[in-house]
Amino acid sequence: DAELQSKLSEAFLTAANSPLFGTNGPLWYRGTALCHEKLEETHLQSVLDTWNIKRVVVGHTPTNNHEITTRFGKRAYLIDTGMLAQVYQGLPRALEFNQGIIQALGPDGQTTEITNLPKPDPIHKLEALDYKTSKDDAGNTLVEFASGDIGRFVKLSKRQTNKALAAYRLDRMLGLFMVPTTVKREINGQQGIVQDWSNQPFTERKRTEETRNRPNYCAAASDYDLLATFDALIGNTDRSPDNLWYKSGSWQILITDNQKTFTTSARIPETTRQRTIPPAMLDLLRTLDTKQLESALAELLSKRELASLIKRRDTLLSWAQSE
Repeated sequence: DAELQSKLSEAFLTAANSPLFGTNGPLWYRGTALCHEKLEETHLQSVLDTWNIKRVVVGHTPTNNHEITTRFGKRAYLIDTGMLAQVYQGLPRALEFNQGIIQALGPDGQTTEITNLPKPDPIHKLEALDYKTSKDDAGNTLVEFASGDIGRFVKLSKRQTNKALAAYRLDRMLGLFMVPTTVKREINGQQGIVQDWSNQPFTERKRTEETRNRPNYCAAASDYDLLATFDALIGNTDRSPDNLWYKSGSWQILITDNQKTFTTSARIPETTRQRTIPPAMLDLLRTLDTKQLESALAELLSKRELASLIKRRDTLLSWAQSE
């Protein structure tokens, strides 16, 4: 019956694109697991408020460490630990709610650790005394510590080191976690910085050369918009395919070469004007009051550099107010 088939086809397509079964529906939406927290948090909280619930439990998106993890201050539990071992090399895990106690269980019934994201910065690991150095295929100087942690060493002048540290500190003040954990270090008699280099990052250049697709899992904006706004704030004109990195597995953005930032020009770099400023980023910029910036960065930046940073912040906020 052609007429019946037509009606069934329409019904099928309507269902496939419905709020329940569509890409952004609860059965397929991956943003709670993979979207940047600063972009996703408002979206998640609206869901929690709408349904008057405390948390969500998410499957179907394997975690990177094959353990149950939490995000958004334990408002989201990610429980797909890749237990199909021949594909994901993971282990079976269960999440148990028992009289107010939440814990992860292994196959033997023993409790296992629940990882809270984002993880604390591994600064102490990058300050360890026992290490050995090597070069990777791209010529990066890698520092392997006795603990097994890996860092990347970059030789810098004192002024460059301060700017790199300022970028790291400002990134953490905003809660972006795009700048790798950065510490000032002397390695083999040379001064510079060591950055956390776990998960074997790869560059945007490598991604494009290998034509690998990086999907945007966020419902509204993109973390590239967060990055562009941060670059505008720090006055960066040197973002390139070679200093834009991704963590293997998670596709988390990492940015390096931040020693070329914090100029004394208050102008917003033209290269960063092409992207939209996400509302979440505007909220973060509003939290950066002048006294807070001066207290956190005065030891690293000159007065002119700090004043220009504050002017760039004000310019970004004025753009939003004029729209």
